Amino acid sequence: FFRIVLKELPPSEKEMTLKESIEVCRNLSNNEPFISIEQTSESVSLEAFKPVKGGKYAFVLGNEVDGVQQQAVDFSDCSLEVPQFGTKHSLNVSVCAGVVLWEFKRSALSQPEPPQGGQQAP
Repeated sequence: FFRIVLKELPPSEKEMTLKESIEVCRNLSNNEPFISIEQTSESVSLEAFKPVKGGKYAFVLGNEVDGVQQQAVDFSDCSLEVPQFGTKHSLNVSVCAGVVLWEFKRSALSQPEPPQGGQQAP
């Protein structure tokens, strides 16, 4: 079973700073791990990350040209990088989302059930 929940900020909160927006999203997501999909010096390859089966995650995706803003990367629990070959180092956001969601689902299915008491940190 795989469920995607998309949340939109209320109209009164659409003029907030990036940090305020992320804090609202973090509260709406019940403090699930925030994961930026971005190439950084600290990012982990998507293939190497092992999500917890049944775990919940919030993904931050940027646009193809500029990626995820640094402030959002800094506020994230970790950054994952989609492996790419050749000279191109960016993906369309919809393609990136599809690759990440597929890999999380595929990888989560191969993981054991999490221990009672919750989800482990990324």
